[in-house]
Amino acid sequence: FYLTAGTNSRIEEAKGNDAFGEGKYQEAIEAYTEALTVDPNHKSINSQLFCNRAAAEAKVQEETHNRHS
Repeated sequence: FYLTAGTNSRIEEAKGNDAFGEGKYQEAIEAYTEALTVDPNHKSINSQLFCNRAAAEAKVQEETHNRHS
């Protein structure tokens, strides 16, 4: 059974989305980063992955800021 790179990217993206929804932002960042390595030239998928990863990174920064305030 063969999965295309796009399918593998979507699987990792779904893992990231699940982690994000559960508030596991570092785990989401890791999943999005992994998805980006599957097919670095797939612009339509990767543009969403970069946005998702940036949102997770912003949440991590927000949590860090709130802990130190």
